[in-house]
Amino acid sequence: MSDSNSNWRFLRRTAAIALLVGAGAGLGRATHGLQWRPMARDFAAQVVAAAPAQATPGDPPAVPTPAPDRVWRLRLRAFPDTVGKGAYLCPGCDGVFSGADAMGAASQPLEPLLVVILDPDDDARVLWSGRLKRSSGAQLDLVNNAQLTDPPPYEVRLVDTSPRGYTLCPNSTSGLYLQQADFDAAAGGAPDSGRSLSQDWFFWSCQTERP
Repeated sequence: MSDSNSNWRFLRRTAAIALLVGAGAGLGRATHGLQWRPMARDFAAQVVAAAPAQATPGDPPAVPTPAPDRVWRLRLRAFPDTVGKGAYLCPGCDGVFSGADAMGAASQPLEPLLVVILDPDDDARVLWSGRLKRSSGAQLDLVNNAQLTDPPPYEVRLVDTSPRGYTLCPNSTSGLYLQQADFDAAAGGAPDSGRSLSQDWFFWSCQTERP
């Protein structure tokens, strides 16, 4: 093979490589007269598309989205319960947030309340924590929604039981143990069908706890 032919082939390969690199990086233009420029651009685009996406420095790590049937939801709610006939000498603690309760709470709304959800087998493992609070000034009950990807059982604890002006009703327990059967009962009873449950806490202003 003559030196001139070798040099020509070398120049063609060098030009092709330059085209691929330039097309992939969006730099420069092909030399006039080269007919394989579109093919080089298409090939470079395929290479770029096939390359794995690189995280930008500082981006949070990607978190896989759990399947919908592996998420358990708890609607947590607290409200003043100072009106109504309960089992005690003082009115209230009937477990119903009525319009009269809301009117009475307008002058003394509940403060935000801390709730934690723990792994019953390990008290040091907190599955969720948050405060029940109002979403607006007009709302007088406190609400928060917990989403859990760990399956039951759960230990749910209301940490704040004596907010200013109130105390937890004696028939409203501050802690409870929830199993899958509790979620199933709320969903109609089919085994492993329940994924949503509500829990209410209610407060009064009376210090008498017995009839």
